[in-house]
Amino acid sequence: MLNWGLIPFWAKDNSIRANTLNARIETITEKPSFKSNVKNRCLILSDGFFEWQWLDEKGKQKQQYLITLPNDEPFAFAGIFSDWTDKTTGEIVSTYSMVTTEANTLMAEIHNTKKRMPVILTPSNENLWLNGNAISDFVKPNIELLATAI
Repeated sequence: MLNWGLIPFWAKDNSIRANTLNARIETITEKPSFKSNVKNRCLILSDGFFEWQWLDEKGKQKQQYLITLPNDEPFAFAGIFSDWTDKTTGEIVSTYSMVTTEANTLMAEIHNTKKRMPVILTPSNENLWLNGNAISDFVKPNIELLATAI
């Protein structure tokens, strides 16, 4: 099992995790926290995820949505992982980041502040992700989603 919030091997402590929950696919090969782990790819299994739509400018009023595939099938998000050794205890901590991309039309309407979404892999491209195909092959996944207001 992995912990969400990637800790790069060079980190002095685990406080970086708060800033490494998500990795932007457009800059993943440039950012120091992620670039050494781009080849350490994993699948994050799910059957849905939640997003909040801001209904006002400051986000004081929000609408929660459950995002799924139209057929409610399980799917995988693209992820990267790292094993980090805690220098004080010697414990090896396995962590990951979810890879995100520019939101598609539906997600831009819901995730209307940053207009981002996770990279959702289709069954046919899960092995391509794991086998190291070019990052650019996954920038704009073509996948149909269903949003249900909660």
